[in-house]
Amino acid sequence: MVWRLLEHGATDIRCLVRGATRQAALQALPAEYPSARVEIVRGNLTSRSDCDRAIERVDTVYHLAAAKTGSGPEMFLNTVVASKNLLEAIGASAMRVVLVSSFSVY
Repeated sequence: MVWRLLEHGATDIRCLVRGATRQAALQALPAEYPSARVEIVRGNLTSRSDCDRAIERVDTVYHLAAAKTGSGPEMFLNTVVASKNLLEAIGASAMRVVLVSSFSVY
């Protein structure tokens, strides 16, 4: 998604990442797009304060996070509760939200 946004002219992107797995690929993007700023924020959508921090001064949120493995309760926490936390952080703001999901997640 980040690569696509950059391809379409986005120049200021913040990514909330849980771990280092995706971080290396994201850190390499500014070399390909020198006029773009890709900010990486470590956090977890299960934390409301991380959600608040991730959306500060943002006008559009692309929500792609979902749990694809784990126990039922873990998947519920990392999909349903995480989405709820993010949407509550956004609240009644004028922020645009793009939810990307798939039946294959479930």
